[in-house]
Amino acid sequence: MKRRMKGSLLVVAVLTAVTACSNKATPTLTPIPTRLTALLFGELVEVEGCLRVKARDDGTSYLLAWGPEFAVTIEKDALQIVDANGKKTVLHIGEMVRISGGEVKSVGYLDERVRQKLPAGCPGPYWFVGSEVSSIEATKEPK
Repeated sequence: MKRRMKGSLLVVAVLTAVTACSNKATPTLTPIPTRLTALLFGELVEVEGCLRVKARDDGTSYLLAWGPEFAVTIEKDALQIVDANGKKTVLHIGEMVRISGGEVKSVGYLDERVRQKLPAGCPGPYWFVGSEVSSIEATKEPK
């Protein structure tokens, strides 16, 4: 019995030493940067102090969620956007717009830096703004 116990302890000790001295490092997962690549077409509107886009296709009203690479200012009905490259875009309330990015249904999915930029009291759903922000001309239906 003692001999069997000593043998078992020896096996455990050897296995512990072998695994502890292994050169294999634990793999580190590297996050892959991703971008939301959907396009939102709709009317830029202000509802109770919240800047939104009312989707042209189904009428969903999305609160715009701007990433840290954007500086956004609003004066009267004009929205001035400056991106990380210094490109300026000016949009106006009531204008039809095209904005890349994607729908985010819960504020919990947004980065803390994005959540800090959201106006208080403005509910979702949210549209996380991508790299493309522009005005579009509304197409007239043929008569």
